[in-house]
Amino acid sequence: SDELDIPQLPANSEDYQSTDHSPSSASPSKSSKKKLSNIETCKENTMKNWSEEDDQLLQKLVVSMKNDWKKISKRFATKKKSKITPYFLKTRHRELAEQQSDQQAGHTKK
Repeated sequence: SDELDIPQLPANSEDYQSTDHSPSSASPSKSSKKKLSNIETCKENTMKNWSEEDDQLLQKLVVSMKNDWKKISKRFATKKKSKITPYFLKTRHRELAEQQSDQQAGHTKK
């Protein structure tokens, strides 16, 4: 009457041990992996046609358009004759800012 209800291991306990049954082992959904790879694919395709001049224009437009990524995106779409997403531009701007701060930090260490 005081017995605990303990589940029994399967007959072949090696199968049970080889499988991770912890809740933290749940993998992310396939759609989130696919979405990430789509974002990366779009970025790679855009970067193939991206130039130093585009970086300079981006930096100027960020200042003149006060970080309005949709407006900046429309300006690039006209110039490049293809869609450049606001997300890409914001990410690219952040990368450039990080590169500049890294370069400045490198110069001050010497």
